[in-house]
Amino acid sequence: MSTKALYRTNVAVVETYSGWADGEPVIWVSPIAWTKGNLQPYKQGIMQSIDEVGIHFSDWRVLYIKSFPEVDYSTKPSEITQKGKTYFYYEGGWYDVQGEQDWAMQARGVKHHKLLAVKSKMPPESLVGELTPTVNLVENLEYAVNELTQVNNTVKEVIN
Repeated sequence: MSTKALYRTNVAVVETYSGWADGEPVIWVSPIAWTKGNLQPYKQGIMQSIDEVGIHFSDWRVLYIKSFPEVDYSTKPSEITQKGKTYFYYEGGWYDVQGEQDWAMQARGVKHHKLLAVKSKMPPESLVGELTPTVNLVENLEYAVNELTQVNNTVKEVIN
């Protein structure tokens, strides 16, 4: 099996930044950047923790990506400098990235980044708005590009 088949889940990634503008706290959310990844449940499953209220459960996920998507910082005001959190969106839920491992150094095996994330209670959903393009649109575009590539190769063979 090729390693390309491992990275087939469309994932939307956003970053938040905070700072002060005109004496007021401001939060900036980056435009959505799409990437392909491999999303897995956390090895330990759903984690439980105890706090003042009692026991609560957290939905953890591990996301493997080859490289971070290019985030567009052109609309970020210059006075907003403090990097906040990184979020990714999958199947109707936002996940807050809590930890990151860089496995992209020279070594054997697949070069990738490993992100450990928990389902977010305070997602940037209201700040981001509706996700566009949707996953279906992205997949349909990829299918169309693949078909056009195959037709192009067939036409080249016929001409030659």
